[in-house]
Amino acid sequence: MILKGRILVEVGQLSDAIHIFRRFGAADVTDLHAWAKAHLLRKEWSDALPILQQLLKLKPDDADGLHEITACLSFLGQYNQAIQSAEQMSKLKGHEARAYVQLGTLHENLGNKKSAVDAWGRVLLFSPKAEGLQIPAADFLTTYGSVLLDLGRLSEATLYLKQGLELRETADGRLRLGNALQQTDQPDEALESWRRAVELDPQLHAPRESLAEEALGNRRFDEARQWLEPLLNKPDLASSTTYLMQRLTLASGDRESSKQWQARTAKLHQREHLKGVVERVIAESPDSTWSRAIRAHRFAEAGNWHQAEMLMQNIDLETGEEPFLQQLSTAIRRHSGLPSLDLLPIHHFQ
Repeated sequence: MILKGRILVEVGQLSDAIHIFRRFGAADVTDLHAWAKAHLLRKEWSDALPILQQLLKLKPDDADGLHEITACLSFLGQYNQAIQSAEQMSKLKGHEARAYVQLGTLHENLGNKKSAVDAWGRVLLFSPKAEGLQIPAADFLTTYGSVLLDLGRLSEATLYLKQGLELRETADGRLRLGNALQQTDQPDEALESWRRAVELDPQLHAPRESLAEEALGNRRFDEARQWLEPLLNKPDLASSTTYLMQRLTLASGDRESSKQWQARTAKLHQREHLKGVVERVIAESPDSTWSRAIRAHRFAEAGNWHQAEMLMQNIDLETGEEPFLQQLSTAIRRHSGLPSLDLLPIHHFQ
C-alpha cells in the first residue's frame, strides 16, 4: 500500500496518496519524501512541515529534504528557521549552489539586499554559469543583477543583466538593463531597452512610466500620454502612474484633471503605504498574531483555504476581539468573501 501511495504521488493522484500514507504511515526516508511531496504539491505547507522534520531526524544530511523544508518554512513565514536549514544544506558537497540560491532569496524577501547579493555571489563560485540550479540561469542572473542595481553596483549589475538577456530575453531583464544604462549616462541605450521591454510585455508598467517620464521632460505630452494610457484602467494601477498623469495634465494646462489625478494619487499612495506596513510586519515579526493573520488572508485569497485554516488555528480570536480577525476567521471558515486589508489596525504596527 505504501508503494502504491508513492506511485500515486508520481501520477498526480495526491489525495489518494495522502489517504494511504495517513493510514499506513511511512517505512523509510523515501516514503517520507513522497508523503511530503504530496502535501507540497497541494501547497499544504503546515502538513508537509512535520513530515519533513521527521525525515531530517532520520537523515539530517538529506539535501532534498533540507531544500524542501527551507521552501516550506519560507512559505509559512518562518524565515529564521528557513535560513538555518539553507545554511545546513550549503555545507553539503555538491549542493552549495542551490542552497545559496535559497539563502539569497530569503534575505532578499526580508529586505536584506546586501546579504542577498553576498549569497548569490557564492552561487557563482560553485556554479560559474549558473547551471544546475532550481531556477533557470537567465532568471537567476536577472534577479542577481537587479539587486546589484538596487545597491548601486552599476557595472556588476549591467554585466549580469546582459548575461541573463543573452540566455533569454525577458521584459523584466530589459527593464532592469534600461535602468542600469540610464544611471551610467547612456540615455539612448536606456530608451531602446525600455521600448523593447514594452514590446515583450505591453502591460508592464515600469518601462512605460520611464518612457513617459522622458517624453514629459522633453514636453512631448501626447507621446507621454500614449505610454501611460494602457495602464490607467488596470486593477493594479500604481500611484507612480497617476502621479505622472497629474504632472502631465498640469504641464498641459488642464488644472482640473490634474486635481483629479492628485486625489487618485493620494488614495493609491495610502493603499501602497498599507501594503508596505504589511510587508514589514511579516518580515520583522513572522510569528506574531498579525503576521499569521495576514498570511492566512493571502493563502485564502489565492484559494488555498486549507492552509489558511491551519494558520488561523494558531490565532487567539478573543485577544482584543479585533474586527479584522473576527471577520477573517468567519470568511475562511465559510470559504466566503475576505475582509479588506483596510480594516487592519496599522496603528498597532507603526
